Amino acid sequence: MQLQRRTFLKTIAYSMAGSLFMGKEISQLLIGTTYAAEGSTGELKIDLAQFPALQNPNGSVRLALNPFTTNRPNGAYYPILINRLQSGDYVAINSRCSHADCVVNPFSSAANACICPCHGSRFGIDGSRISGPAPRNLDQYNLRQEGEETLIVEVPGLNYSVQMTPTPTASGDVVELSFPTQDRVSYEVLFRTDLQSDWSAVEFGNSSEGPFNLLESTGNGSDKSVFVQPQGDTGFFSVAVVVTEQ
Repeated sequence: MQLQRRTFLKTIAYSMAGSLFMGKEISQLLIGTTYAAEGSTGELKIDLAQFPALQNPNGSVRLALNPFTTNRPNGAYYPILINRLQSGDYVAINSRCSHADCVVNPFSSAANACICPCHGSRFGIDGSRISGPAPRNLDQYNLRQEGEETLIVEVPGLNYSVQMTPTPTASGDVVELSFPTQDRVSYEVLFRTDLQSDWSAVEFGNSSEGPFNLLESTGNGSDKSVFVQPQGDTGFFSVAVVVTEQ
């Protein structure tokens, strides 16, 4: 299992505003939303440079948002197949077999098919049914390409909103991030100092008093709150879904 990409669905900005009152310096944590995806569809952003298999035609990767077995996902989502066609175009396919709901394997150049390991149904690189007991094609996700290096896959039900609340503690203000979770989907908190900087994971805690030593938190289908310390005078936080290649 290789950790690869993440889904950025909500970003928040903060700043520390300072003033003097009766000779005493006072700072206040200010937070504002900068953007959020609309509706119930989330956008999975894929950096093609991170996936060597997708550099050539017939390349294929399988991305998991939660654990799964051969027979079914252990969580809210089936893995997503990202395949590169001979034309150079890409397709994003739901790996749920249309026969018995098993998890279809990535495209095999040797077999010239995506094969279901349960009952042998075969599908083309674009998800079209070739043979076997499957009654129809695999479902496709909407996909678009941004520039040469980024694919955007629209995943129904993946979107979520984040509520941000400054929380005073004995050691200073922290940021509470509250958001709904999907079962067995892992989340992390990312930070960057400005819109041009790269994202990096930051540690967070389950309590406003810490300890702030977690890098991932697994959802259970309920609302969750995590707490993160400001990383400087200004910056951006993002709650992200962890995606693995399997």
